[in-house]
Amino acid sequence: MTTAEQAYNHWKKAMKMDLRVYTDQQLFELGFNAAKSIMNEMEKVVSEMERENKKLSAEIKKLRKANKNAPE
Repeated sequence: MTTAEQAYNHWKKAMKMDLRVYTDQQLFELGFNAAKSIMNEMEKVVSEMERENKKLSAEIKKLRKANKNAPE
């Protein structure tokens, strides 16, 4: 089974057919809430990347300092 097929099967299990008619306000709320959840996920990813960047920057500084102090 390909990745696309797995993703489709996951989506199919998660989604249910909803044939009801939405008002403009309901559609806005659905979109707003979906965007809000995506933003929350993105904030987590960005903060994790920032932490990793700080850690790697500190490691690079240590390596550069060790390289300067190394005898030739």
